[in-house]
Amino acid sequence: MLAGRLSRVGTTYVLDAELTRLPDTLVAKFQASAETAARLLPELTAGISRKIQEKLGMPQAAPAVDHVATSSLDAYAHFLRGRESTLEGDWMAAIPELEKALAADPQMAIAWAELSCAYSFGGDEPKSKAAQKKAEELAGRVNRKERLWIEQSGVWVNTGNGALYRKTIEKFMQEYPDDRDGYFYAGLGAEYLDKNCDAALLQYEKAYALTPNYYPITKAITDCQIDRGHKDRAVAALKRYLAAPILGQHGRQQAQWRLEELQKKG
Repeated sequence: MLAGRLSRVGTTYVLDAELTRLPDTLVAKFQASAETAARLLPELTAGISRKIQEKLGMPQAAPAVDHVATSSLDAYAHFLRGRESTLEGDWMAAIPELEKALAADPQMAIAWAELSCAYSFGGDEPKSKAAQKKAEELAGRVNRKERLWIEQSGVWVNTGNGALYRKTIEKFMQEYPDDRDGYFYAGLGAEYLDKNCDAALLQYEKAYALTPNYYPITKAITDCQIDRGHKDRAVAALKRYLAAPILGQHGRQQAQWRLEELQKKG
């Protein structure tokens, strides 16, 4: 028998479930999450499928992506709040939440990786590298998807090598083609490591198609279009974002401010 509890933290759905062999033998527990309603069913049911396949000795058709990142509910709650802030591009708000998650569970590798990204975007490279080092030290505790993510983050933080970064992020995208972050970070790598906004825009548009209400993508598109001398396209990108449903407050404010500044310049 499968029983579970579905809850919601911000815009993130969280499922805690137990697989029981009647009358009362606990077979397995797992936890999974999904950031959007569109991705809810495939992401949350992935854990159910994997546990049943393991118990029945069945081969798995694809790599498992679910993982209990921590046994601490307090750590997981703070992690999700931090993720909510990173989804808004509000790195300064994300950092204290992720630090609280790690205070509750210092072994939560994926929270260290998320903190490394937040510090990097916040401009604190020494702390970003320190957090990335902790994530790498704990990489044996994570699933394959998280391990690949920690790997690509390490290439960026530790080497800044554009060609090497492309290889690692492409490996991630090949295995997880429906993950927005793969395309977004591929775009960031092209923009900042390779100085190639044309290549970056191709990846940003793929990421935008998956989650149009994630402001950092639109910000990146806007920056690239301005860099290429296309202010009209930058304005169009901001207007497109502002027309998307379910925008976060931080993202909406940032987009409106940026749009007003561009329109003032005539």
